[in-house]
Formats: sequence, structure tokens, C-alpha cells
Amino acid sequence: MRHLALILFSGGCAFAQLAPVTATVVSTEERFLPDGTPKATTTTQQYYRDAAGRTRTDSDGRAEIVDPVKGTTITLDLKSQIATVSAQTAGAATTAPATQPTATTATTVAARRVATIQKPTQKLGSQTIDGVTASGFRSELIMPPGSGGNIQPKRIINELWRSDTLHIPVRISTTESDILASGDRMTRRLTRAYQNISTPATLDPSLFAVPSGFQLVNSGKGN
Repeated sequence: MRHLALILFSGGCAFAQLAPVTATVVSTEERFLPDGTPKATTTTQQYYRDAAGRTRTDSDGRAEIVDPVKGTTITLDLKSQIATVSAQTAGAATTAPATQPTATTATTVAARRVATIQKPTQKLGSQTIDGVTASGFRSELIMPPGSGGNIQPKRIINELWRSDTLHIPVRISTTESDILASGDRMTRRLTRAYQNISTPATLDPSLFAVPSGFQLVNSGKGN
């Protein structure tokens, strides 16, 4: 989901302090047409996290396993039985641009940064969501006209409800609203909700390993 990097999810917890968690993750994208008519698409994933901080997400015949200790990501094609392993790129390299910006580009980026308004993150208190107590945070970003085809400032609101006990986001949403060059108002909302959350004593270690018989491919690339 875009712009969610503005809010920290992990809370700086140590992997050794994590409790195993399973959940159903429902992601919804809503687009509101100029007349207010909503168009929505929904996807569902199964989520697992063990005490070591390893995660697995299953959806549509594919699974992604992330191991923060080994620094690897494994993508499983469950139908073709192919496992692709890639190394995570640590530190600033994960966000480094592929090429160095030109002087003109750098000037444009700097000008946009001056015009962009990042409001302080607001604490929203706490509430119970699907039986889990969560702390809420809201962040708002206002981007200048012309930054994405909009003729007026573009407003982006990020909202996070996080379980401080389980160290997972319970609900995340990003809402973008702007007026395009055509004069139409466009609103887009992305929501990710963690539902049916459970905390088993342990999880089967095989969930976080390459299954027997899978063809192993090393991508040689970081994420």
C-alpha cells in the first residue's frame, strides 16, 4: 500500500519477544467516481508469523516467506512447485534510486519537498477491533498541484490501528483525494484489515521452509 511508510508498524519490538500469530488479511481498494459511485475490489490472504519474526502470506496459489534473521524472501509458486529465493537489501540501499537524478530533477524534487506539507502524526487513542485492543495513529500529507495530474493540492491520509501486544497492524488505510486536470474529483481508498486473529502456542516450522520436491531458484537480486 502506498504511503504507509509514513507510519511505523513494528514499534521496535525484538523478534525474541514476538508471539506466534495467524490472521486473515482482507485488502480492499475503493475508487469513488465523480458522481460518488463506489467501485471496490477485494483480495484475501492468509498470514502467519512465528516467534522468530518470520512471516508467510498465502494468496491465489502463491506464498511469500520473509525471514528477517537470514535476510531472505522466498516466493513459492504452489502450482508449478517453484521456489524463488532472493536476498533482502539492507539499509538505505532498499530505497536508493536506480540512477542519480540530474540537476534539473534534483531542483524539481527539492521544490516539491518545500511545497509538500507533512502534518504531525496524531494519536487516535485506543479501541477494540475484532476483539483486539489497538492503538491508532493518523498521518496527513498534502502534495502540491501538478504532482500527480491534479490541479489542486492532493490530500493523502494514512491511518493505522496497531496491536501493541501482538505487534501487528490490525487495520491500515490510505485515502487519496484530489481534483484532476479534467475537473473531476477522484477519491481512492486502500484498506487492509487483519481478521480472525489467533495466537497459537507454536506454528509448524515447515510453513517457513521450501517444501520438499520444489525446484529452487536463486534470483540473485535483493528486494
